[in-house]
Amino acid sequence: MIIFIKILSLASLLILTSLSRLSFAQKILDFELEGRSSFNKSARLLGNSVTDLKFGGLNTIWVGTGNGLNSTLDNGNTFEEYAPGDEIDIGKGGVSALGVLGNIVIVANAFDDPDVDESNATGSGLTISVDNGFSWTHIGQPKDAEDAVFEIIFGDTIDALPTVINIDNVTFDIAITEDTTIYITSFAGGVRSSTDLGVTWKRIVLPPDEEDSLTATSNHDFDLSPVNNNVFNVTGNLNHRPFSVIAWGDTIIVGTAGGINRSTDGGVSWYKFTSRNRNGISGDWAVALHRHQWKGNETILAATRPTVTGEFLGVSLTKDGGVTWRTVLHGQRVWNFASFDSVIYAAADSGLFKSVDGGITWASFPEIKDSETGLPLLTQTVYSAIVPPDKRLWAGTADGLVYTDNDGFTWTILRAIKSISETGSVRTYSFPNPFSPARHNIFDGDGHVRFHYSLSEKSTVSISVYDFSMTLVAELPRVERDANEWDEVWDGKNGFRNIVANGTYFYKITTKTISGKEEVLWGKVMVIE
Repeated sequence: MIIFIKILSLASLLILTSLSRLSFAQKILDFELEGRSSFNKSARLLGNSVTDLKFGGLNTIWVGTGNGLNSTLDNGNTFEEYAPGDEIDIGKGGVSALGVLGNIVIVANAFDDPDVDESNATGSGLTISVDNGFSWTHIGQPKDAEDAVFEIIFGDTIDALPTVINIDNVTFDIAITEDTTIYITSFAGGVRSSTDLGVTWKRIVLPPDEEDSLTATSNHDFDLSPVNNNVFNVTGNLNHRPFSVIAWGDTIIVGTAGGINRSTDGGVSWYKFTSRNRNGISGDWAVALHRHQWKGNETILAATRPTVTGEFLGVSLTKDGGVTWRTVLHGQRVWNFASFDSVIYAAADSGLFKSVDGGITWASFPEIKDSETGLPLLTQTVYSAIVPPDKRLWAGTADGLVYTDNDGFTWTILRAIKSISETGSVRTYSFPNPFSPARHNIFDGDGHVRFHYSLSEKSTVSISVYDFSMTLVAELPRVERDANEWDEVWDGKNGFRNIVANGTYFYKITTKTISGKEEVLWGKVMVIE
């Protein structure tokens, strides 16, 4: 799914309004629109918030970031960039969902609309490739005709609220079955399916909040709508606000703000599992789903969150198709799952977790540090994970893409960094810039900004930070670095350990080689709340 994504709100979101703003505030905030050309080979990522990872044809690893889509065919040595440009018609903004099946790749994008005050998350459509990214077709965000004010279910007509704009209509998950049926879950846009690779879409109706099923004999007196709407005279349902989907054969499972829904007949009839009707689900808001198969056994996992008092954060899982559920990882805000053979992984706000007994017990990985530089991630947040057939474990974090070949004993960290080693490049720069100590690279409660620089030989490095009047604000610990490109980090605090005021700050990097050669580099960073 699961960075910077500033998530949606609608005027009448009821109890979920505040929940969606809080829980997804990290996930669309970084949908920056940078004028990058597409198909540029580089050894870097488009963005450091890695929201989604998928494995595709030709051993391709697909990487969804807050700034666009990457792929790598050589295990991260080089990356292909797919961003708005002259060579590809791809949706603007960051990746909000990514679906891959063999050579079929579908990416959904979203961006922050500055012209919208109340909610500025806007879907910018789907971009589809059937040849592993060689060519692409872009379609607008799936919507309804203005007169699509009803649906027919089991011969009965129900009122429906047509989704006719892109605002709040953001796709958060994509599933593709072996017969190439596509399912998408879009907040405010509902659940939709396509059997012609996105040319046409069909709305799928889920049970209303007060019903645990939608069958030929269940109650059909309800409206298909995520919110109350007086113009169309419809009543909203939390269960019509979908966030996650998995599908195989005729089975579809959809996670919404009102429960976990399962269909075994291609989406015609549904059974819903909630904390109310199935003891063992931690909360009715299911933001991620995963199917794990091992030695003939199936486990369905859901990252579930509370919507009312008495529910709680955690993972809800079932091994019998939903007949019974149990909760694990209590209190953990989980974003996504991955599995390989007998092992299941959970990507969460507090790190990466691993289970070797089908999800019953879990262990967390220790702090992730780059094996070459010794520098750590400036985050605990892990948004995504994947294990391709070569068994290398990849994880997408809020501070870059990481991988390990030895089950977490050593790690390699890849980030979206512009090299400064080439002739004519700037000698130093800071990122993110502008920098917010309250929300950028949060680690141990503090935000961090990086000062990037390059050394041609081993040197002692000192860094000082000054305000606009050139008054000394902070000094970083002196370090020794070998010839390479390096990052030093500042937490945005002065010598009294107080966060500095908003404004422009200058940093001075003083380097001294073993032979005594001294050099001074200057850069600046804008600090904002």
